[in-house]
Amino acid sequence: MKIRLKRIALLLAFGILIVTFLHQKSKSYINHKNPFIRVFPPHPISQWKVTEIEPEQTVVGNRNGQIYLSKAGVPNQLTSIQIKTLQSKKYDLKIDNVQKLAWGALQIKVNSNGIFLYEGITPTILYSNFKNKSPIVRKIDTFNFSRCFPLDSTNYILISYDKTLEQNILSKETLTPIEVIQKPNLLTKQVDGVFCSQGNLMYDLSTERIVYLYRYRNAYLYMDRNLNLLTKGNTIDTVSKAQIHVATYRKGKQLHHSLTAPPLIVNRSAALFDSYLYINSNLRASNEKRITFNKNSVIDVYSLADHSYQYSFYLPTYKGEKIQNFIVHKDVLVATYKEHLGIFNLSLPHNSIP
Repeated sequence: MKIRLKRIALLLAFGILIVTFLHQKSKSYINHKNPFIRVFPPHPISQWKVTEIEPEQTVVGNRNGQIYLSKAGVPNQLTSIQIKTLQSKKYDLKIDNVQKLAWGALQIKVNSNGIFLYEGITPTILYSNFKNKSPIVRKIDTFNFSRCFPLDSTNYILISYDKTLEQNILSKETLTPIEVIQKPNLLTKQVDGVFCSQGNLMYDLSTERIVYLYRYRNAYLYMDRNLNLLTKGNTIDTVSKAQIHVATYRKGKQLHHSLTAPPLIVNRSAALFDSYLYINSNLRASNEKRITFNKNSVIDVYSLADHSYQYSFYLPTYKGEKIQNFIVHKDVLVATYKEHLGIFNLSLPHNSIP
């Protein structure tokens, strides 16, 4: 019995050492001078202001000069903030409590077409206009999904898990009439097909283009609103393969995935506006000082016209916190910190082009 306990203790200690080693390796990679350089134009931010928000609120959309915020776990509560005046207003969305929903998984998005709530377990999509703020259930196909991105009130991009391919795939669902177009060959499986293909899905209303930016590698997909691939692009860093460690196991017929060590995040968050892609990178370039990189959030800008890197700029930390997520609209960037909202007026080279 004592020998068995010693073996268990040794295995646990060994496991902790491995996780600690991988975590430190990931941190050193972030702070290490990576083999690429950034270009920084002078005076990219003309002015900025900050206002308090509730802890852990994130930007879920924008419309008519207003930013909409919500918090995980309470998606039926929505806050709007006027960009110019910082005047805020809270809304309680009237969701039918009798409706069968996986409340803990419910998420929210807002765009110029309305307010959207969704969860892919039951699955359910709810839609509301801005007048009554009473989301109603939309009739949809019954396959499960993990993420949903509304293009408008009747067209949605879904991320789901394909059991046959054992990986995430992209699909487009149209509600009138109900039609699902699956695109199983868009996302590239590198490790497990789940974590390795995670990313940020964005849609630019003005150009009707979709971007899917991988979280753990230097690549993105550029598509039209029907998920037809237009081209593949790469970011300036050199992490072409997801540096993650994943354990997989079967429970019945279901394959489960879990991270066994902290992953190397390449792209923390991103925004898309008017054929420009803005990426909050997590990696330091060879021409950046460590102290500068650690005290700011770096944003890399790419032109989707020719998929070229343009330049970078910094967003400052606020009360010791880096930005969490952000959006861009015209010459304004809005970012959330842990308990604050930052509004930045941009003076970037491409904004001055008539």
